[in-house]
Amino acid sequence: MGVDEARSHPIRRRALILGTAAALVAGRAAAQQGGKPIAAPSSAGDPATFVRDLYSMHLAAFTSSGSGSGALGRATLDRVFAPDLARAIRRDDAQARRAGVMPELDFDPITDSQDPDVHGLAIRLLGTGERRATVEARFRQGGTRMTVLHYELIATNAGWRVVEIARPGPDGWSLRRILHAG
Repeated sequence: MGVDEARSHPIRRRALILGTAAALVAGRAAAQQGGKPIAAPSSAGDPATFVRDLYSMHLAAFTSSGSGSGALGRATLDRVFAPDLARAIRRDDAQARRAGVMPELDFDPITDSQDPDVHGLAIRLLGTGERRATVEARFRQGGTRMTVLHYELIATNAGWRVVEIARPGPDGWSLRRILHAG
């Protein structure tokens, strides 16, 4: 299910948002694959490996949780996203809870969907700059729909962090624009 379709399913949106949060928080403790914990994304070294590890952790957490429910966890959120983007995600969720409405981020940005269904994941480093990298994630959803996402990463003292996730193209989106995070 794409982003546009997701906006018409409020109950599924909330479950997915919580599931996305659960996947981000799951890290070593919650996500199990073959009896071994899934590690948080490797923050050192290759930026493509960081994104590949993020998908492994994220999808394993959705698989292990069944319903995909959970809550944001500061430590894991901060290990994946740049500080300002992590704050924007927490702020969006908190504001929506206070107002009793859906957050602006009402879908899973890592899979661009309501129901993560990733097949044939291919990760490719598109470019690097001084302490920055752009990584492409390309995969199929629902058997045929090709999804392409671009990750902008920054190298911090603590390792790689996501500063942007975007779907390129005329029907694209930007996580920062959705969250009004600059």
